[in-house]
Amino acid sequence: MSESESLQRERRLDQSVQFKSGQRMKNRFMLAPLTNSQSHADGRLSDEEFHWLTMRAKGQFGLTMTCAAHVQAVGQGFPG
Repeated sequence: MSESESLQRERRLDQSVQFKSGQRMKNRFMLAPLTNSQSHADGRLSDEEFHWLTMRAKGQFGLTMTCAAHVQAVGQGFPG
């Protein structure tokens, strides 16, 4: 078995990972950005969406990403 195969075998989803920047994730489970239409019409984060994201983070995901965002009104693809 090659060294790279050995390293891959040792990595587990429940193990932490440290990035070159020094930041660390407690595990390798990540919640992808989801569009759940809980933001305000102007795109600001609502209390409901903040609660939803907080609950996902408490659910032991190593990384929770927020939903889509637009930087100009013309870039808004859907309400919220």
